[in-house]
Amino acid sequence: MESTNDLEVYTIPANVLRSRNLFGFPKRNWIEGGVEALLAGYLLNLIPFVAKVKVISILVICLSILTVNLMGIKNRSITQIVIAFFKHRRIKAVYHLGSVSNYDKHKGIQAGSPEGESAAEKVIRIVKSKASEYAGIVNDEDDTGQG
Repeated sequence: MESTNDLEVYTIPANVLRSRNLFGFPKRNWIEGGVEALLAGYLLNLIPFVAKVKVISILVICLSILTVNLMGIKNRSITQIVIAFFKHRRIKAVYHLGSVSNYDKHKGIQAGSPEGESAAEKVIRIVKSKASEYAGIVNDEDDTGQG
């Protein structure tokens, strides 16, 4: 057998270490994923499991968290998405399908009837009158001895 030195030489480009990615993923995703995986690992370590179950659960859950954080969603990290979600929830506008007259009708229904009585107050008034009417009927029956 002939020992030859036919190894291929690969050169590393100078800009590899200056890029914003580490193994193809942004450094921000690596940091966030690592922090969240370590936090989950710490919390799982506090659970009183057998050592074998604890190690397996920590590996599965922490590697899953790291993988999801590395991939992100549409080239954004998970933290960016959560922050954008809460900003959207805070400033979102509510759109209604309908004309201005529908809005006025809806507003009038919420404000109450023309007498200034809301729907809940109207129901309470009706229930009280029916209850007093029933109580009067029951009292009349008891007084007459028919019961």
